[in-house]
Amino acid sequence: MFTFNTGILSAVVIAGAILVIAGVIFAAAVIIKAVILSSKNGNKSKIKYILLCVFCVLTAAVSWILNFGWLRIIMTFTAIPLIHTATFIVINTLALPYADKSKRLTVYGVLSFITYLSGYLLLPDSGDYGPSYMFFGLIKNDIITQASFYLSAVLLTSNVVFLILQITQRAKIKKTG
Repeated sequence: MFTFNTGILSAVVIAGAILVIAGVIFAAAVIIKAVILSSKNGNKSKIKYILLCVFCVLTAAVSWILNFGWLRIIMTFTAIPLIHTATFIVINTLALPYADKSKRLTVYGVLSFITYLSGYLLLPDSGDYGPSYMFFGLIKNDIITQASFYLSAVLLTSNVVFLILQITQRAKIKKTG
């Protein structure tokens, strides 16, 4: 018979919470450093870029809270959205100083914002009863939310692709000087 050790579960939950908190602190530190450097250099477009990134994250967080259901419970427990968000913030903020040197990097950044935000806004969820819901809980229709689920999966996968493209483009720019 299988016995469950609550001590191990507690250790895993605590370790996960520590990792999440460390990721949030690191992402916040990267944002603050980027804002300080941009304000010292007098580059207002980079500050706008950072604020747009923060706006996307906050809007996605509100959507996450207002559409909370079983899918989000499972995803929250695995820390996928927190890891994705921290990665999104760090990559966009690190690519920021090189955006004026490459149109491609700017396009990848904008597409990253669009796919990140729309991916989380369109991610549906459901509870124990009633229809599925999405978009801040305003749309409650199983057919629409099923299509939206697949669209959200494509958008979030596309976001990861654009983040990778930003990393590679930044590396190319940094390498060439």
